[in-house]
Amino acid sequence: MNEADAAAWDAGGYVILPQLTMTGPIEEVSASIRKLIDNGATEIQFQPAGKDIPREIDRFMTAARQA
Repeated sequence: MNEADAAAWDAGGYVILPQLTMTGPIEEVSASIRKLIDNGATEIQFQPAGKDIPREIDRFMTAARQA
């Protein structure tokens, strides 16, 4: 994180992470996807990040299939 990002995080920015993103164990991501589907979503945009993109894609697809 850059200096501004770190300051925002330290000021409590991390609190909104679950409200704005789908992060966490597969079960939580799957539940978030299910909520979107139940509310009428027909598409989900996914942006993998990190050092192991294939792993991120695999985990997301596992969560999506469980939804």
